[in-house]
Amino acid sequence: IKLVAVGNLKDVKNYQVLIDAFKLLKNVPVSLDIYGEGPERDMLQKQIVEHHLAIKLKGSHEKVYEILPDYDAYVMCSYIEGFGVSVAEAMAIGLPLLLSDIKVLREVSRDNALFFNPFDPESFASIVRSIFNEGINLKELSDNVKKIAKDNYSKETYLKALFSVYDKALNHNN
Repeated sequence: IKLVAVGNLKDVKNYQVLIDAFKLLKNVPVSLDIYGEGPERDMLQKQIVEHHLAIKLKGSHEKVYEILPDYDAYVMCSYIEGFGVSVAEAMAIGLPLLLSDIKVLREVSRDNALFFNPFDPESFASIVRSIFNEGINLKELSDNVKKIAKDNYSKETYLKALFSVYDKALNHNN
């Protein structure tokens, strides 16, 4: 399984939990590419090399939506997040989601993800193992998130909601 994560390499994005989880997944055929830059890059890279982990720090990428289709699932391990734009982008592509179990990511995904405790590497590792051992249906997750993205995060949906706000404001003043 080829996983992808996108975000700044800083503490709040919590990539350390993935580093620690991949130490537990050495015999599982899974890899992770992380797109982003930040102050934790050197520390993360040192651990990746030291422990021979199947993780690559890929640096920044201007058009993330172009590379997302190359992956099997999307990971976000933040313990604090605003909205999760990259999650919505991954959903629009149809990538199954492995997400920190935090309120905002449950809301963005409409609970259609595999959730893990962002403070427990074993929680993430357990989800990855269960994909292989229990045959979790990633295709079904993919179909669900793609529909949710289309119904909630498309340009058309955004504009319709925006115009509705304007209509209510204009009609309220009449």
